[in-house]
Amino acid sequence: MNRINLNLAAKPRFRPGRLLCCALLTIAVSVLFTSTAVSKFSNSLSEYSKWRQLEKESRQSLQRIQASSAPLRRTLSGNRKKWDNQVQIANNLIDGKKFSFIKQLDFLEEILIDGTWLQRLTLKNDKNRRINLVLSADSFESLLRQYEKMLPFELVIRAESEKGNLLQADLALSPENE
Repeated sequence: MNRINLNLAAKPRFRPGRLLCCALLTIAVSVLFTSTAVSKFSNSLSEYSKWRQLEKESRQSLQRIQASSAPLRRTLSGNRKKWDNQVQIANNLIDGKKFSFIKQLDFLEEILIDGTWLQRLTLKNDKNRRINLVLSADSFESLLRQYEKMLPFELVIRAESEKGNLLQADLALSPENE
């Protein structure tokens, strides 16, 4: 069996070959890392310069487009005022001719009271907007209350009759005062 002798007090021997080998290996690895970093950086710089060039061209193109479209924008803004006036005139004409049956039905819903029923309704699309209707009421008092509510709207009572236990009235009114 071989014996191992360790002398811890002794100084290690200097081996220049090992030192040289380690130094060359360290330098080689450093050069490799540095060259990789430099190549990556130069590639990113070239891509960055390409993007900067594209950005510059885009800005110039945008400025050319804005400069060429400025007269058109001025013309459009001038025409827009004319068009707005024409649209307003057209809307006023439409409003003058417009007739809303829904508005008249809402009006009827507001003025009809409990105890009266609408039997027949005639709406006309004319200037005076007369409403012709036939109402039924369960009592004379409810019919009178309905008349009182309709008086401000030019109420015209055309006829009154009795069918069974219901009173019927043929009426005309104009919701112009609504």
